[in-house]
Amino acid sequence: MEIIELHAINLKMGMGNNEVLEFLVSFLSPNTRKAYKRDLALFSFFLQKKYPQTLMKEASTIQLAIFREYLLKSYSARTARRVLDSLGSYYQFLKRKKVIALSPMDEIDRPKCSKEILTPDVTNQEVLSMLNAVDLTKQSGPLHRAVLSLFFYTGLRCEEVRMLKIENIHVIHGQLAMVFRGKGDKERIVPMPPPLQKDLGRYLKKRSELGTALNSSSPLFCSSTGKEEPLSPRAFSYIVKNYAIKANISETISVHSTRATFIGASLDAGIPLDKVADLVGHQDVNLTRRYSKRRNVLNTFDKLPDLYQPEEKM
Repeated sequence: MEIIELHAINLKMGMGNNEVLEFLVSFLSPNTRKAYKRDLALFSFFLQKKYPQTLMKEASTIQLAIFREYLLKSYSARTARRVLDSLGSYYQFLKRKKVIALSPMDEIDRPKCSKEILTPDVTNQEVLSMLNAVDLTKQSGPLHRAVLSLFFYTGLRCEEVRMLKIENIHVIHGQLAMVFRGKGDKERIVPMPPPLQKDLGRYLKKRSELGTALNSSSPLFCSSTGKEEPLSPRAFSYIVKNYAIKANISETISVHSTRATFIGASLDAGIPLDKVADLVGHQDVNLTRRYSKRRNVLNTFDKLPDLYQPEEKM
């Protein structure tokens, strides 16, 4: 149903053949697709009014510069930047597909935004408290511990974790890693530190004992309905928020907070900015740099596998 709706909008807005549709469906999350669709539609309507003969894929840098001025006059700097960033991603997609040779957005400056709203993260000690709060003697314990561990040790987005399958676990040069296609349909290789390997191994063993299928195409984290369906975003949110409460963390923590925490902890540990950007799937290192607020935290660690050292409660 959603694909049909996207195609109808694509034709209605005159955004050009199948390029916009292909770009939108490359994103895993429906919310992400909706956000990009909204931003691209704004530019499409602008083109229809000012340059009715121009398709989005044919837009020039001059036309985009005029659109930038329109955005700054009509919207906040934050909204203008978001829309321009969306367009930048779209034209980079066209460039990778060899539809265009150069992105017309390359020379378009993004407006600076003051008072940037940052996703709240947690300290390293609070991560330990959340991991240690899991009671592994309960049936749900291994699942909850594995979910928290994967989020904190990889920095993956919620939808990326949700869509992981057992077949996404690979051995590369003797090291376990997650290999999957993330946001923008780009292949990602994310290492699995030993503590994460241990937590996932415990969970999969428990899952096998309970008689849940462990086929290669099975979701890594299954729902409790008995069907081979991945956990819902609400379930992931519940797990993170529940153990934040158990760890007496007063600030409102979300699933995205685990991503912010991983990025900050990795930068604290001295991992180069570009490497961290690769790990979390950021195309622009400046986006990763926004998380460097944690670099002044005194309690830093030497390397990624030792970011957090949870206790074992059996």
